[in-house]
Amino acid sequence: NNYSVSQSLVSNMPREATIQIPVALHGRKPKDVLILCVGTGGSWKSTIQYGARVVAVDINPAVFRGMALIHPPEVMTALRATNMHPVVNDARNYLLLEDRKYDLISIDPAPPITQPGMVNLHTREFYQLVRSRLKPGGVLCQRFSTNVDSELFYKALLRSISDVFEDVTVWNFLAGGMDVIASDAPLQV
Repeated sequence: NNYSVSQSLVSNMPREATIQIPVALHGRKPKDVLILCVGTGGSWKSTIQYGARVVAVDINPAVFRGMALIHPPEVMTALRATNMHPVVNDARNYLLLEDRKYDLISIDPAPPITQPGMVNLHTREFYQLVRSRLKPGGVLCQRFSTNVDSELFYKALLRSISDVFEDVTVWNFLAGGMDVIASDAPLQV
């Protein structure tokens, strides 16, 4: 598999803007996007500019109710547009129950990634499921926080992804995390 690591390009970029990196590596404007583990909504918010059909899935309904406390009214209006589809569900179960294909799937599980239940979002089997929901040449963006002290743990996570995807890149953020961007087709770095 092909690995590459990029740090200087994104060291000063706000994390919520980084959905632009997987879109750029995809090489075309996405039509269908899946956001798993919405959190504060930064990745979901950054999809507004593409006009894509976006499904945003989070297991906690309070995530969607609390968005208005974080984002200004114009963002909330955009997130309520007809192309935006908030879904309360478990990320893995959503993928198991839906067979829709996406250009981009972004996953940003809440830290720490070692908490109970999160292991289900970091296995080879989970990434095979994700790949089955991507259109040919589609892109996965898996976000990891840097609050895990074990280098071995990160290597295991990268191995799980690289066993499933042909091209894998790692984007390190000085402000606390990294994105692993992967595809079954060569990424356009």
